Amino acid sequence: MVRLSFDAVVFDMDGVLVDSESIHLRAYQQVFAPLGVELTAARYHQLFGRARDQVIQDVLGPCAPDLLDRLMREKGQAVEGLIGAGVIPAIPGALDTVRSLVAAGVPLAVATSSRSPRVFLEALGVLAHFRHVVDRTMVTRPKPDPEAYARVVGLLGVPAERCVVIEDSPSGVRAAKGAGAAVIGLATTHEPEALWQADVVARDHADVRAMLGVAG
Repeated sequence: MVRLSFDAVVFDMDGVLVDSESIHLRAYQQVFAPLGVELTAARYHQLFGRARDQVIQDVLGPCAPDLLDRLMREKGQAVEGLIGAGVIPAIPGALDTVRSLVAAGVPLAVATSSRSPRVFLEALGVLAHFRHVVDRTMVTRPKPDPEAYARVVGLLGVPAERCVVIEDSPSGVRAAKGAGAAVIGLATTHEPEALWQADVVARDHADVRAMLGVAG
């Protein structure tokens, strides 16, 4: 098993910490239904991990700014409603990974394409463990652009090459590599082969902890 050397760890959220694909899918379906547009689970799986404005325009095509703003707002409200209606499932082993790193004194952060990550992280009870959370509203260019990871690395004050990023999507892996970080590709939402640009690929969070050298 590959062991990585690092001073800080940065997590993507969707597919790495939170099993949120079904929640986002239901929220988009609620938003698109009045427009007579059906978004299937198979189609959304291809888009999962992309920013909200990108998903909407991938499904509907180019939108007028006022329509795009309204749909983005409605999608956020739909997500909050679904979160309020039930328990948010964590990716298996994710909470053990976070707690093990906290116990080891490792600085942690989140960099995500989500616009409302704190709602999810609070629902999981882990928000306080992250020193910084960089979301879609804090960057001008979403993943695969490296801006989000470059920003969170700067906030952590750790050289990029001393940061390990945990990502589940090819676009996220490209973003983290573009920022100069080492990347563990977590094969929760994509086949391992799709994460070939990562430094190493983990099947699950038990693999992640082994690669980071923490118990849990």
